Amino acid sequence: MPGINPDQGTNNLGAGCTSHETNLGVQKVVKTVKRLRPKAKIVLLGLLPRALRSSTGSLELATNIFSRRLIEVNQGMKILAKEDSNNILYIDAWDIFNGSASSSKVSAIPRSLMPDFLHPSAEGHRLWGERIKQAVDNVLSRDSQPQ
Repeated sequence: MPGINPDQGTNNLGAGCTSHETNLGVQKVVKTVKRLRPKAKIVLLGLLPRALRSSTGSLELATNIFSRRLIEVNQGMKILAKEDSNNILYIDAWDIFNGSASSSKVSAIPRSLMPDFLHPSAEGHRLWGERIKQAVDNVLSRDSQPQ
């Protein structure tokens, strides 16, 4: 879609942006898409955990500066999706890469799913893709039901 840059997320945080600035970027993209395509369904993919420069993949808030910021951005996207749940879908995959069912609980990233603790492996992409497909299929099924 011309006129928008939908790349908002983990790279913003890595470049020094705050979680607030990153959430403002996400909001701007959503607002622009809604203006250009008012009937569009918008999918927001939650940011994945990252533990760059970690030897263990630890996501402990005390040692991983990104964990808190990532969680804050994801919370912002969840709120945005709740405000317009008919048109915005938020998909959280933190638990796949965190080894925990909750994005607020921290542990460590399995090396098998994210070898450098930043980029998903083939298996990580497969699991992430399954999560996305399942969520999108659920919304499409819901939206195709007679009212």
